[in-house]
Amino acid sequence: MRNWRVEDNLVTLYIALYKDKDLKYKKKEIEKILALAAVQMRIQQFIAIKTKGRRGLKSGLKSPLYKQLYNIFKDFDPKKFAKLVNSILKVKSNLTKY
Repeated sequence: MRNWRVEDNLVTLYIALYKDKDLKYKKKEIEKILALAAVQMRIQQFIAIKTKGRRGLKSGLKSPLYKQLYNIFKDFDPKKFAKLVNSILKVKSNLTKY
């Protein structure tokens, strides 16, 4: 396994906000493409930020990076965000044998 990159966090943030709506990949495929441990955990950390700790993993509330990404992208146009995430996943799927 490799370390998390910012683009990996953007993919999981999108899923926390919109599930796999408008994505060309389903969640199981995305987990394989990202090839990272704890994808579901990262999604839950972003859900905690989104819900102010009412749901998800509260450890996400302690991360300045996760909060910063959330604050930047929470109001981003969902269609444009999906397009960005689809582009990230397309490139990663070409690099990752899943």
